[in-house]
Order: sequence, then C-alpha cells, then structure tokens
Amino acid sequence: MTTHTTLAFALVLCAGLAAPACGGSRGGDDDTDTSTGSDADTDADSDTDTDTDADSDSDSDTDADTDTDSDSDSDSDSASSSETGPCALGTYIGNLTVTTAAELDALSGYSAFSGDLRIDGCVDCTDLAALWCLESIDGDLDIINCDALNDLSGLDSLIEVTGRLGIVGNYCLVSVNGLGNVVTVGGDISILHDYALLTLDGLSGLTSIGGSFRLQFNGDLTSLEGLSGLTSLGGGLSFGYNDVLPNLDGLEGLTSLPGSSMIFGHDSLTSIEGLSGITSVGGSLDISQNEYLGSLVGLEGIAEIPGTLFLDRLAIVDVGPLNNLTTIGGSLEFYHLHDLKSLEGLGSLTSVGQDVILWDNWNTELNGLSGVTSVPGVLEIHANDDLVSLGGLSGITWVGVELKVTFNDVLPDCEVCELLEQLASDPGVLTFEENLEDVCTPVPTNCDAGAGE
Repeated sequence: MTTHTTLAFALVLCAGLAAPACGGSRGGDDDTDTSTGSDADTDADSDTDTDTDADSDSDSDTDADTDTDSDSDSDSDSASSSETGPCALGTYIGNLTVTTAAELDALSGYSAFSGDLRIDGCVDCTDLAALWCLESIDGDLDIINCDALNDLSGLDSLIEVTGRLGIVGNYCLVSVNGLGNVVTVGGDISILHDYALLTLDGLSGLTSIGGSFRLQFNGDLTSLEGLSGLTSLGGGLSFGYNDVLPNLDGLEGLTSLPGSSMIFGHDSLTSIEGLSGITSVGGSLDISQNEYLGSLVGLEGIAEIPGTLFLDRLAIVDVGPLNNLTTIGGSLEFYHLHDLKSLEGLGSLTSVGQDVILWDNWNTELNGLSGVTSVPGVLEIHANDDLVSLGGLSGITWVGVELKVTFNDVLPDCEVCELLEQLASDPGVLTFEENLEDVCTPVPTNCDAGAGE
C-alpha cells in the first residue's frame, strides 16, 4: 500500500468509522495540561506534565491546564510593524487562547508571536491557514483537542518556537505536515493522544529540542523516521503506548540523553537500534513493558548511567549490548525477564550506587556481576525460578541495607550461606526463605563470616 493510499484510508476512517471521536462531544474533562516537568507521569490522561519517573498508570486524564495562563484576552493585544502587504501586522504581543475559527482568522497577517499561543477545542478549525505568515513564536505553542484538523498545514512558515510545543488530543490528526520548516523548539515537545497520527514526517526540519520529548498514546503511529534531522535534545525521551510503533529508527542523530528516559508499553516494538548514536545518559534509563523487544542492540555506546537502569517485561535473551557499561549511579533493577539466560553482558560493570534487584527472571546464573564489589542499598534475589548459583556475586564484600534471597525454587540454601561468608560485615537486615532446602537449611546463624539469618 502506497503512502498516499495509506493516508487517504486513514482520513476516510477518521471521517467515517471514527466520526463520533472526531466530531462528536468529548466525555469528561477535555482540558489537557501541557506543562512539562522533568519526570514522566505516564497516566493515560492527556496530562502532559513530563515526569520521567515511571508512574505508568493507564488512566486517561485529559486535563488541560498550562503553566502559563493563556487566556483569550492577551496581556497586551498590540502589534509592531511598519510594513505593508499580507503579513504587515508584524508581531502579536501577549498570550492568547483560540477556541473558534473566527478567532484564528483574526491572527491572519501576523509574522511573529510574542507570548503563548494556545489553540484549544477549536471544533470548527479545519486548517491553520490563517497562520501562514507566522515565522516565530517567542513562547509556547499548544494545539489541543482540535478534532477537525487532519494536519497542521498553515504553519509552513514557522521556523522557531522558543518555548514548549504541545500537540495533544487531536483525534483526527493524521500528520504533522505544516511543521516542516521548524528547526528549533526551545522547550519540551509533547505529542500525546493523537490517535490517528501515522508518522512524524512533518518534523523533517527539526534539529534541536531544548527540553524533553514526550511521545505517548499515539495508537496508529508507525514511524519516527521524520525525526532523522534531530541531533540535539536538552532533556530525556518519554515514549510510551504507541501501540504499532515497530522501532526507533529516525533517532540515530542523537548522541546524548541529558535527562532520564523511558521507553515503555509498546505492543509492537522489536528494535531500539535507533538509539545507537547515544553515548551519554544524564539520568535513569527505563525500558519496560515492551514484550516483543528481543534485543538491547542500540545501547552499546553507553558507559555510564547516573541514575537507575530499569528493565522489565522484555523478550531479551541476554544483555550483551550493555558490555561497555561500567557504572550505574542509582540502582540496577531487572524484573520479569523470562527469556533472559545470562547476565554476562554486564561483565564491565564495577559500580552500582544503590540497590541491585533481580526479581522473577529466569536466568540460571549471575556471572556478569562478578565485577561489582559492593551494594550500598538492598541486594534482593527473588523468585528467579531457574537460578542455581550465586557464584556470580563472588566479588561482593559489602551490602549496606538488606540482603534478601527469597522464593528461588532451585537455589540451594548453601549458596546463601556461601554469600554470607564472603561479606566483610553483617547487612542491617537479612531475609532468607523459600529457597531449595538442603543441608544448610535453615541457613546457619553463624556462617564463617559470622552473619546470621
């Protein structure tokens, strides 16, 4: 099927089968908060606050408050221009919320906007042609709940947005065509709950995002290749619940993720190789609930993660692409990795700053952790059904807060005792239960190092 055929089909579907969602009334609160913090609050409510802690609730809150109060009365409804011609109105000064096509038409002729422009719930805005003169916005641009828009044509002259760009809850938006000349966005970009959006090809001119990039709940999105020009990101990525997105191809130009990043909840994601250019991570890295992701290829360039490395519910069989990782400033947390057979790819890792938690993984040994000598927080080995040995932890001589080894069905209790013997001091809390009973059951209260149960 050609691109034109696919686009036409999507438009027909949006206008026909999905007509109630496109033109009908919305249930509940239609506001959408496009403010962005540094964590990724991933509630499915179109609350676009960008928190990068993985609060991955699947509710759908479409609250729409903005940090900047963009009332339809502008702070100073004035223009500065001495030119003549169709774009002679110059700069609009002030914050403005547009809710009707007539209000949008009144902006025709302005070439710049000094303030925040919010187009919100404009059900009769079928295009943005009235903004064709607009070249720059010194503030935020939010396009929210405009269900009659199929694309963003009319913004074709726009080059720069110094603040935030929010494209949220536009149920019939098939493309972001119209933004092709935008080169820089000074703040965050949030593209959320645009359920008919197919690609990001309309952002082909974008090279720099000053803040974070949040891309969530775009159910028909199939490609990120329109982002191939993006080379600079000031924050992190928060990509989630883009149900048919197969890969992250298009992000190869990025070399750094200065903030915490999350890739989560994708039903079709099989590759993250698009991250292959990343050599620097500024916060945590969370890759979770991508149940068809069978490889971490794309992470080979990362040597240090200042925050937490969190992997959960992936189809990976090894962690080989992490073979250059030497330092984790936060915690190492692996959950529900039922296809994982070995941790040997972590052989370069020598330092973990907080916890090591291995929970319900099916690997048989922990050999890749032999370079780690201390765990300042909690060391928890729980419900790893195929784990038969703790020999891979042979380098650990200190656990700061708690040692917890529980419900590992085939792990002999003597393995726990041997781990205790190598510790230089007794952790604050010791918990051992429901492992494989053997001659060391219950775990002796006085192993050679004097640690007890």
